[in-house]
Amino acid sequence: MVTLPAPPEARTAAPTWDALIPQTPATEGFDPASVEGLPAPVRRWTGHCIAPGAPLSTTVVLTMHGRVWLGSWRRVRARQLLSAGRGYVWAAAARVGPCPLHGFDLYHAGSGRLRWSAGGLLPVFSADDHDVARSTAGRLAADLALTPAAALLPQVHWSEVDDDIAHADMIIDGRVHRITIRVSPKGRLEWIALPRWGDPDGHGYDIHRFTTVFSGEQEVEGLLLPQRMRAGWGLDARQGAHEFYDLEIDAAVWF
Repeated sequence: MVTLPAPPEARTAAPTWDALIPQTPATEGFDPASVEGLPAPVRRWTGHCIAPGAPLSTTVVLTMHGRVWLGSWRRVRARQLLSAGRGYVWAAAARVGPCPLHGFDLYHAGSGRLRWSAGGLLPVFSADDHDVARSTAGRLAADLALTPAAALLPQVHWSEVDDDIAHADMIIDGRVHRITIRVSPKGRLEWIALPRWGDPDGHGYDIHRFTTVFSGEQEVEGLLLPQRMRAGWGLDARQGAHEFYDLEIDAAVWF
């Protein structure tokens, strides 16, 4: 089985990274009949993104590049380990002038953490309180979109809104996250949104609408993933939107 160590940018998060790597690979293959009872948008999405017989993998390591908002837009390269419904570690490297900036955020087993450091040594920002745990759990819920087989997990409960939109109540460590997805007529996931705990305006933590918008597609081992994703607070609002990352997925390794 392929193993990937935690990237240097997240060396202090290595225990969480290792805990999220499954001990055995996914072997159960996708049966299109298994989604017959799900809402129409979910059936289209899973049928479009998961080839018949493809392993129902819900853990993936993604390599990506793009830009993130760190007071201003910064070019970034990143790697993310995502285990749907369990946790994630997102680790990134950027630059501020000549100075390298390393950072990560994570969620696992009810705890969340954010950390950025200059040159890998000088702390710039670090937080691991209740608000961070609740906010990073919301990101984990939104990242359901990056593992299509997670739509079939028992802790994800779907309901149909119309032919293109569906809701899911996703249970993460006892808390329910209400997700909304929109799926194109051909089955491509267009966006995912949810009310997420956060502080995008610096006025204190509260519930805000968080949205990730997807474009393009790429096939990796029988599964279709988005090519590009833009995420932020209120991206589908007419004003007051705060986009904070714009990333393209370069590679994926499924477990």
